[in-house]
Amino acid sequence: MTFILIYGILTLFDTRPSQLNGSTGSSRAAQESHAMIISLLPPAIANLDFSRLRQKLMDPTDGLGLSLTELDKAEREYRRFLAMHKHHPSAPLVPNRLVDAFWHAHILDTQRYSTDCLAVFGYVLHHDPYVGIDGPESVRVLESMFAQTKALYESLFGPYPSQELEAMRCKGHACHVPTPCACRVPGACTSRMESVA
Repeated sequence: MTFILIYGILTLFDTRPSQLNGSTGSSRAAQESHAMIISLLPPAIANLDFSRLRQKLMDPTDGLGLSLTELDKAEREYRRFLAMHKHHPSAPLVPNRLVDAFWHAHILDTQRYSTDCLAVFGYVLHHDPYVGIDGPESVRVLESMFAQTKALYESLFGPYPSQELEAMRCKGHACHVPTPCACRVPGACTSRMESVA
């Protein structure tokens, strides 16, 4: 992977060999077509070092066993989530399942998390895991907050990468057990988890 910072826009070029059509090389045109603009990330967010966190999340025993594709997506979306908080500090933002997994791993490295937050925000960004767990009205509030999060995301980064990045309520409401699901908003985790009807 190659990251290039151009005029405040962090661009990610996938320079790994392509798996499409058995191709092992990657032409300049292919790199450009696969380039993803992460967007106008503040330098403090663009420069965060998540190498150790990535290593942990890929570990199948001590981490979540995320694939490189899942991990790249989680990191990209977490950086965007942080940028939304930076640009709109009073907005009640709700993470999707991949962002929540990445955020939890970042929080668990307490020293790095607090240092990173102070560098990015000037304060520690807190996580409220209790939104949406106090009954139907609380769930409706969470769903509304998630809709607002998606609208803000789309205003900053374009279309929300829906299906695989939705938040939802896991079957049995097992929110803090090893699972790739962030839970509590219906309609997600369809590929890995049974959702509550």
